[in-house]
Amino acid sequence: MTIVQLQQQPSSLRLDLGRVVRYFVYMAFINLAIAIVITTPIFLPRLRFPILLTEWPGIYIYIGYTAFLIGGVVGMLAWAVGYYLLWKAFKKDTCDKRILFSQLIITNIGVYVVSTFMFIGGYQGAFYAHEHFGAFVVGKLMEWTVIPSGIGIALSLLGNMFGLANVFFLFREKVPNPSS
Repeated sequence: MTIVQLQQQPSSLRLDLGRVVRYFVYMAFINLAIAIVITTPIFLPRLRFPILLTEWPGIYIYIGYTAFLIGGVVGMLAWAVGYYLLWKAFKKDTCDKRILFSQLIITNIGVYVVSTFMFIGGYQGAFYAHEHFGAFVVGKLMEWTVIPSGIGIALSLLGNMFGLANVFFLFREKVPNPSS
């Protein structure tokens, strides 16, 4: 699809940037609420989180949670700010709906996948390390989470590439001259 074809899309395939900003802010707050809910098991003594977080593989729990906060909360807010600037500072009104929803969905799926599998690997590894299993055994028990985590990272990057493509197409569009 060429730039000219993108510009001549029917309005049903375009989405107002004000709405786009709201979608990303909503996703940031939804992800923040989920991050708060995810944090509550730390207070359940039977799960032994305070102990397991101190074991070597427990760092992957932190990495997964940090990836969730950065990609799912801060990343969504950053995209909201970016689209807001396109809307207000660069006078862009609409963007391609298909590219935008691809970005939003794929990025969030990637963030959830990488966070989930990093958490599972870290929890499982820390549990067995705490039970005095050897480092080799712990590594073998955790390794099944590596490929899904990598797929989650790839999906997050792909979703952000959709966002960059959307921005690129917005900058390539001609702004109508108000004097004509």
